[in-house]
Amino acid sequence: MSIRDIIEHSVNKNPLAMKEALDEEMRNRIAIAIQEKMMAEKNDEMLEASDDEDDEDDDNDDDEDEMASEMKNLHASSCGKTEMYAKMKEKYGCDKATFEGLYASNCTS
Repeated sequence: MSIRDIIEHSVNKNPLAMKEALDEEMRNRIAIAIQEKMMAEKNDEMLEASDDEDDEDDDNDDDEDEMASEMKNLHASSCGKTEMYAKMKEKYGCDKATFEGLYASNCTS
């Protein structure tokens, strides 16, 4: 039923049918609203998860930029590769592969 049915029953002075039509329309609207709300929440959760992943990637990029800068300074001050790796691992939690990549791109002539 629809709003048209509610109006028709009202005009025909049939209050019981009007009430039933009104109740049915309200149930339908509430069901639709709940479904839309659930979909919106699911989309929000997905966006939030995506944002968290982006933030994590941004943090890693920032750490790598800081590490690269610090590695250049250490290399300029004649710090050895092994000692430099130990410092980067302690300060940034850097793994060997990341260190090697940064070392190759920032500390080789």
